[in-house]
Amino acid sequence: FPSHDTAEEERKRIWATTGLAEIGLLLRQSGISSQELFIQIVRSVVKYVKCNQGAMFILKSDEREEEYLQLVARYA
Repeated sequence: FPSHDTAEEERKRIWATTGLAEIGLLLRQSGISSQELFIQIVRSVVKYVKCNQGAMFILKSDEREEEYLQLVARYA
């Protein structure tokens, strides 16, 4: 019989694998804009982890090569 720790580790692995598969399905969609994809990903993750809000940022560089984060999607 598997121990409680082993069963818990398996449950966590399945949870993570299922969540990643959902994101993979979103990434394979065609015909949607990048902005819509970002929104769908944030919405999916917020609902999957059962939190009440989330945001996605992209690391960008300006003309002086200084890096900054740009907000590309949010969901609450």
